Amino acid sequence: MVSSAFSPPLLVIAGEVSILAPRPVSLLPRSPDRYRPVARFLNFSDYWVTMHGVLARQQAAGRSESTDLGEVARPINWLLLMLRNLIIRFSIPAFAVLLVACAPEPNTEEVVQEAEAEETEAELVARALEIHDRVLTLDTHADTPLRMIEPGFDMAERHDPRETGSKVDYPRMKEGGLDAIFFAAFVAQDIRDDEGNSRAKELALEMIDAVVDSTERNPDVAGLALNPDDAYELEAAGKRAIFLAI
Repeated sequence: MVSSAFSPPLLVIAGEVSILAPRPVSLLPRSPDRYRPVARFLNFSDYWVTMHGVLARQQAAGRSESTDLGEVARPINWLLLMLRNLIIRFSIPAFAVLLVACAPEPNTEEVVQEAEAEETEAELVARALEIHDRVLTLDTHADTPLRMIEPGFDMAERHDPRETGSKVDYPRMKEGGLDAIFFAAFVAQDIRDDEGNSRAKELALEMIDAVVDSTERNPDVAGLALNPDDAYELEAAGKRAIFLAI
């Protein structure tokens, strides 16, 4: 108990007792217990033992019956500390509410993308095939001319890769929706002398001739393309566009 008509709240700041009091009062060692709930609410429990120690030292020094509180505290200390702890106590939930309130509305494009992501495997394949059929599909390199110079190899026939090793022919280009392709006249590296250079030239020209001959023998399914416009025209006609490459 506090033997005074005025019962001031007690707080401890850095080991000192801060008391909001207009005049000296008498203290007893157990007096801080009265304000323990206030201190707990304001998160001052860390200082409670210190406050008891200060009051005990005052009693041991013979000051328990008449302590001049003005010598050990200023009223503004309690007010500032209370304000600080109230701000800390309530600022975090208030900030969380503010974040929720300020959250942006869902982006329409993001919602559409999420809906598309939920499409089934069959729907995804169907959409991919629709795009594949709509655009000009192009293979920029194939060594097929090496097969085309082999005796009896016909690009107009569908070949089994396990039997001939062929990866491309006109029927499979159509089945796979491949609109255009670059057929490369590939010659392996050899000795760089006159004989080797002549052999490379003759082999390259042979493969180029084989490609041109193939398009001329199959005008209903393929055509020679020399620029992008040729490829689009052949695609529109339902034919495979054949580009030459070395």
